[in-house]
Amino acid sequence: MLGREYVFGLIAIFLGLAGSVIIGELVTRMLAPDWLEHRMNFLRSGQAVDDGESDLSWPVERADGQFLRFKPNQQFRIATAEYQHSVHIDEFGGRTTCSRGGDAPAQSVVLFGDSMTFGLGVQDCETFASLLASEHRDYRILNLGIPGTALPQQLFVASKRHGEIGNARAYLFFFFLGNDYGDMIEAKPFWWEISQESNDTRRTPTDRSTLPRRRLLESLNALSHRNPFLYSYFFQFSRTVALRAFLGARATSVDQAFKAMFVKDAEYTDSMRTVLRRNLNYLRTLVRNKGAEVLIVAIPDRYQIIERIRNSQAKYYGIDPANLDRFLPNRILAEESAIAGIPLLDTSACLDKRPDKLNIYYVADNHFTNAGHRAFLDCIRGPVGALLGDAR
Repeated sequence: MLGREYVFGLIAIFLGLAGSVIIGELVTRMLAPDWLEHRMNFLRSGQAVDDGESDLSWPVERADGQFLRFKPNQQFRIATAEYQHSVHIDEFGGRTTCSRGGDAPAQSVVLFGDSMTFGLGVQDCETFASLLASEHRDYRILNLGIPGTALPQQLFVASKRHGEIGNARAYLFFFFLGNDYGDMIEAKPFWWEISQESNDTRRTPTDRSTLPRRRLLESLNALSHRNPFLYSYFFQFSRTVALRAFLGARATSVDQAFKAMFVKDAEYTDSMRTVLRRNLNYLRTLVRNKGAEVLIVAIPDRYQIIERIRNSQAKYYGIDPANLDRFLPNRILAEESAIAGIPLLDTSACLDKRPDKLNIYYVADNHFTNAGHRAFLDCIRGPVGALLGDAR
């Protein structure tokens, strides 16, 4: 008798829980806030809103344990939910640029940057590096953009490969405001600051106090990308509420672009300025030793120039949009570049004014579309032409 009551009790509990979940799902779908619809649209597109990096396992060559270049004359295939295309690596270990011409130019213009410069999302001939090469055929335009890098890694490549490249007319460093600050902070201490004599290979120690939170975040994120939870409004809503309760409004999953724009985190803002200054100081020394022209070109994140998605994502993170200064990263870059005496071209205002700016970035992915590369070229054509002595 007791056994039957026990079974009935379990069944009643199960049915109650199942009914609650079903009702919760229906109510959440009907009353979904903007930030939840924003997240579900991303998940349906196949893009994880918590992970923005491109994981590229390509054959590379290293020096001193660090990336030096892609292995020359390779071909790869890129496939995501939004785009598919081929990538060709040239004889210099950079992405192939397309330009018509006869004899090889005597001088090079070297482009450094991350995946925005490399051109994830478009064909070889559609990158802004290729478009620039077609307009400056008197120079060899080298696209040495490296996905997943920032100034520290790019400065390493520049310092190691200057002699190999030979007679560089100019170095253009493309600074992506969406994640370059965060990537620099994570790269401390920088390779040029580590003593070669002591073989000091220290890295920033792990903050043990954050490990339980990180593990909770990773577990919830992993579960949220599996069926049937992937398409459940109720689960995704519950997940976010739990994260906000345990991790606070600025959880560790907050996009780096939002960390850089958040005006109430003075400590992070100071870290941005400090790491940038140290990198620019090394860049200034490098330029003096190599004798080439240099220009830093700022690329805005989509959240900086598209208000609708910035506000939706901020609410998803639990951040009041009023606490975001979208051009705070730009001002820090401008001030520190001026102190270092390094010219800066900020394309943010140019792209922000374009009537087609909604088409510049992919919907789920944070890279330029074909139209984005053309728009970006429009913004840099004049200043880069002036730097290279374009008489047109």
